[in-house]
Amino acid sequence: MLINTILRKHATMFLRNLGMLVMTIGICFLVCYATKDNAFVTYEQTKVVVFAYTMSLVWIGLFDSLPIYNDQKLYVEADFDNNAYSPLEYLVSVMIIETILGIMQALIASTVFFYYFGEDCHLQNLVTPSGRIDFLITSFLIIFSGICMGFLIGVFFEAKYSLILIPLFLILQMLFSKCIFDLPERCEQISIIVISRFGAGSIGSLVDLNSYPLKINMESAIQLPQPFQEIYRPEGSYIASNWCSLLILSVVPLMIAWLVLEFRANRMRR
Repeated sequence: MLINTILRKHATMFLRNLGMLVMTIGICFLVCYATKDNAFVTYEQTKVVVFAYTMSLVWIGLFDSLPIYNDQKLYVEADFDNNAYSPLEYLVSVMIIETILGIMQALIASTVFFYYFGEDCHLQNLVTPSGRIDFLITSFLIIFSGICMGFLIGVFFEAKYSLILIPLFLILQMLFSKCIFDLPERCEQISIIVISRFGAGSIGSLVDLNSYPLKINMESAIQLPQPFQEIYRPEGSYIASNWCSLLILSVVPLMIAWLVLEFRANRMRR
């Protein structure tokens, strides 16, 4: 009953989420259109597609949830103070709505990707019976990880500070994704908390990125060694491991956000 009450209080979120769905369509069309030339022909351009698609999903997830708590802060904290519902019930209600939104966005993003690249991407079914299902699950987990991280940032910081932190967060995703360049050993530990590393690694594995030839090898007599990046291993166990990592990167921020909300609620009740 309390969850139903809280969901009704989130009515304004549904209108905002409709806007996020429209934005998802626009972003995915732009990303796929901008990267389609020589995609799934050469190694370099295919890698660009994988990275750009992954980063767009992280960005989408992040902005799905970033403003939620700050937009609702006044009445939510008042409800905590009056014991109308607990922080856990509030968190669950928000995540129900955001999960539905994330699934819809993953469907949209995957549909746009398949529309542009179709059979050219030669998706492999590494975990489920269908490569497209593997791709859809991966897309959702990337978005949902971004949602959970965005919600945590919104809980910790006021809106004006959250917006300042977002560029830093996205730069972290780019630099430590292991997609642009190989990381030195001292930076490896940082990459294990980066969503884009596991997201791009999974997408690149599903399209078997390492199998595409270098552009220079196709256009000249010069034959350079074919690159093989470990993060793009087309193995079912590797994809499953990445999915588990993305789930961990979803659950941990939610647990921290719940503890912060519990602390604030207890402090207000004293």
